[in-house]
Amino acid sequence: MYTFCSLNSRYYGKHDFLILMEDDVFIPTVSTFLKFVTQYIPQYCFVSPPLAYYYSNPAWSHWQSAQRAIAALNASKTITAFPPISQWLSGNVDVIIMGSELLDAIRQFASQHGRLLFHEMFIPTLAYHIYCKDRTLQPEELYEDRYRWYQPDDDIGSTTPPFDRIIQHPGRICHPFKNRREQVNLRKTLQSMRRNVSEMHRFIS
Repeated sequence: MYTFCSLNSRYYGKHDFLILMEDDVFIPTVSTFLKFVTQYIPQYCFVSPPLAYYYSNPAWSHWQSAQRAIAALNASKTITAFPPISQWLSGNVDVIIMGSELLDAIRQFASQHGRLLFHEMFIPTLAYHIYCKDRTLQPEELYEDRYRWYQPDDDIGSTTPPFDRIIQHPGRICHPFKNRREQVNLRKTLQSMRRNVSEMHRFIS
C-alpha cells in the first residue's frame, strides 16, 4: 500500500484511487467486481467491509499496541491530532478502496512520525475521523467479509465459507476463502446455476 503513498514512488500522485484485495478474497463473477468498482468510485474515499468501534471488543490486542505507539509519539511531541481510543475503529482491510486524499493522509502521517500504526485500526480511524468521514462506506457487497467463518460451538473457525452462504448471497464478495481450487470450482457451479435459471426463464416465456 505504501508504494502508492510515498513521494519517492513512481506511482505517487498518478492514481485517483487504489483497490487492495488479498488473494483469499472470493469474487463470484467479473460483473460483481465491476459493479463494486464502478458503483463507488470516485464518490467515496474509503470503501471497506463493516467496521467496529473500540468498545465493541476492547480486549483486541492491537488496540493496546496502537495505544502504546500513540503514547510514544505524544511523549516525543511529534504527533498531530489523533482521536482518543474510544473513537478508534477496526475492520478487515482485505478488500478496500482508498481515494487519493486518504493515500496522501497516510503518506503525511508516515512522513511526520516515521512510522504507521496497525493497518486494520489505522486506516479506518484515519479515514472516518480525520479526512473523509462523509465519504466512507461499508456496502452490502462486503457483508460476507470476516476474519473466520464460525459455526456454533466453534472457537477456531474455518477459512472456507459455507456453500449455502454464497448461494444465498451470490452478488457478495466473500473472505476468507483459502482454497483456490475450490474458488474456481464454485465459480463454475454458480455460472452453471445462472445458465440453468436463464434457460428456464426462456422456456417459460
